[in-house]
Amino acid sequence: MKKTTLRIVVTTCAVLSTAILTGFQANAAESEGMKISEVVKEDIKNENSEIDLNQNLGQVQAELLVLFENQFNKKFETQLEQEYFEFLQTIEFGDLTLSSVEEENLKYSEFASIYLNRIASILPVDPTEQDLDFVTQEKQTLLSKSFDEIKQENMNLILSTENSKPNYLNSRAGFNVAKATSYARNWSHRRNMLFPSYSSDCTNFASQIAYYGGKPLRPNANGSGLNWNHNAGVNATRAWTLAHGFMTFWTADGMTTRQFTSKAQAQSYAREGDFIGYFKNNTYQFTHIAYVSKKSGSNIYVTQHTQDRRDDLWNSIDTSGWNSFVVLRF
Repeated sequence: MKKTTLRIVVTTCAVLSTAILTGFQANAAESEGMKISEVVKEDIKNENSEIDLNQNLGQVQAELLVLFENQFNKKFETQLEQEYFEFLQTIEFGDLTLSSVEEENLKYSEFASIYLNRIASILPVDPTEQDLDFVTQEKQTLLSKSFDEIKQENMNLILSTENSKPNYLNSRAGFNVAKATSYARNWSHRRNMLFPSYSSDCTNFASQIAYYGGKPLRPNANGSGLNWNHNAGVNATRAWTLAHGFMTFWTADGMTTRQFTSKAQAQSYAREGDFIGYFKNNTYQFTHIAYVSKKSGSNIYVTQHTQDRRDDLWNSIDTSGWNSFVVLRF
């Protein structure tokens, strides 16, 4: 994707990455390979944050809409347009910088990740009026919250996985890596009409991979309070479509999760058949899921939706907008 600059500013990915990683790097050596719940508990003690958590998400979005209109002379009427989601993706991935102040860029990136994960991931590609009404209501609820409220929600869900009692009959159901990888590669640049399709589709696709790898549908909630299910191409549950729901559901189910701030160490640990959750430390938000479809030597290759990829070298993908990576293993 071509790099773009909005208003006077060019902020390099290297500088932005350095700012984003500050909070986790202080204890990186101790936290590498830890369970995500343990990492969160350690981070709570340090009270690290690179943004003002008291800021309201609705106000942050209002700032973004003004910046976009001033630059491109265009308005987003509903903030549910595909072009708006693409605008947020350029911010999330660091392809569009908005301010000369690093904290402002972090704030916009954090907002973009939350909005894409919680709104774009539940909006079907061809929504009905009922779909639009539901997502609009979810959007209004989200925009009424602060970053801190989002962080508390995510923290509580992650920590709840520690006290859950895994259903080993379901959680240890056989996972066939070869079948999962075959499905991932076959559908990496297509959409399977047996499942719903969303504007932000990474977790929906990850769930399909897990399902075709042998994980059974789970209509009943586990210790996370979530259930993992879909309704024949019509809709799906939050654990099926939202990155945060997917990671916490399977963590509560007893799956192995390991967190890394070092991409090199994550690669060293990960193997074909694993899922990688991209994690934002400021709000404890999982925002993206990729599937490890190949490993060769020390390199891993990922297959995913949004942006669609098949066996892409993970080292070639810019991940500087994320604090850490959590590897999930069935």
